[in-house]
Amino acid sequence: MINHSSTTKKIATKFISHCDLPLNSAPFAIELVSCQFELANYQRNLFQQLNIKCPDSVEQSVAKRQAEYLAGRYVAKQALKNLNLTDINIPIGSNGCPIWPINISASITHTNNIAICACADQKKYQYLGIDLEKIVSSQCATDIIDSIANPFEKNLLRKIPINISKALTLLFSAKESLYKALYSSVGHYFDFKEAQLTNVSLENNSFGIILLKNLNPQLKADKQFNGYFAFYDEYVFSIIAQ
Repeated sequence: MINHSSTTKKIATKFISHCDLPLNSAPFAIELVSCQFELANYQRNLFQQLNIKCPDSVEQSVAKRQAEYLAGRYVAKQALKNLNLTDINIPIGSNGCPIWPINISASITHTNNIAICACADQKKYQYLGIDLEKIVSSQCATDIIDSIANPFEKNLLRKIPINISKALTLLFSAKESLYKALYSSVGHYFDFKEAQLTNVSLENNSFGIILLKNLNPQLKADKQFNGYFAFYDEYVFSIIAQ
């Protein structure tokens, strides 16, 4: 899986292992790479062994942050490799977001011990965002629903034949994917309440989401986005590509 010496393979594969997401319905022409990583097996020298640069800000952080960054950049390099882009360094921008190669749309997400990257030719998808969230407890869902969902969305969630924990986590993940898909174009923070989930299909594992506010001249209120999702063990994964 990793093109290094056998010793490096042994060390690296103790930290990183293959992981497939059960995403049956998804946009075409997108490279989606995921992995599991074990914090207990993280070593600082893995950056060098996997040929991934460690920025000063990450190097000065705790081991957990370093491991998450390493796993995220690892899947990103694998995804870009599938687009025939090899040995690409993906630095951190001033806003903390990855700086992707020109003409590439991409997104990274990591939660607990799973890291995922999606990338595609920007000519096919101008906006691309992914998110992975651990399903919240029913008590947490009750506590936070008012800060995430508007009245229309609350009514929509009640109609979906899944429990409130899954439904609310899906809503949060869909909005997070939208935020990550649009941030590079918008260039500033925008609130989750500036977008609204409009529909969810469990049959097609798809959802619709619409902007409620003008974000820039190209991203105006009423602009519709379509996304896909998958429930994976105790997680919800979502993707928007448009």
